[in-house]
Amino acid sequence: MDFYTLTAIKFALGILMMIFQINVLGKRDFSLNTPLNQVQNYVLGGIIGGVIYNDSISVLEFILVLIAWTMLV
Repeated sequence: MDFYTLTAIKFALGILMMIFQINVLGKRDFSLNTPLNQVQNYVLGGIIGGVIYNDSISVLEFILVLIAWTMLV
């Protein structure tokens, strides 16, 4: 696959994982974010942003990292 297709797939997976975490953890009201929730959101955003443009990280590795982070949260 070309670079843009892989980037789009990784981005879509990252967004889906963020939506999943929001629904599972019950963070529907963003005005009540605690500092710990903010740190978790920044780390997840850093993981997604750092990985989607890196060619050396495959989609499978990205999925494993997302699953590991979701289990830690």
